[in-house]
Amino acid sequence: MEAGTVNRQKLRWGVVLFVLSIPAVRAAEGPWQTPVDIEFTARIDGTPQRYVLMLPVAFNAATPVDVVVALHGHGSDRWQFIRDPRGECSGMRDAAARYGMIFVSPDYRAKTSWMGPKAEADVL
Repeated sequence: MEAGTVNRQKLRWGVVLFVLSIPAVRAAEGPWQTPVDIEFTARIDGTPQRYVLMLPVAFNAATPVDVVVALHGHGSDRWQFIRDPRGECSGMRDAAARYGMIFVSPDYRAKTSWMGPKAEADVL
């Protein structure tokens, strides 16, 4: 098995196990459950960090599902791709919804620290 396949399988199971640990949320109107703002402890330095998770309304943890990670622009935050009506944001949400994907939008530690080494470790 190729390394990329193993990593995708680990990511898929990691997401499934993580999703099973979040509290149940009520379904929102449209293709998504209500977005969940999640805090986690960063492995790299033990600090609290955040991301937003949106699950498809029909999400079933027993069924494999792909994940979209939406990386916000410099000067923005995790809510950009969740709330912003601009084409690149709504288009990404629409594409993920069309294919029943999990949608994840992480912060990068601060609005001006986009993809530094610690933020990259958080995403991984």
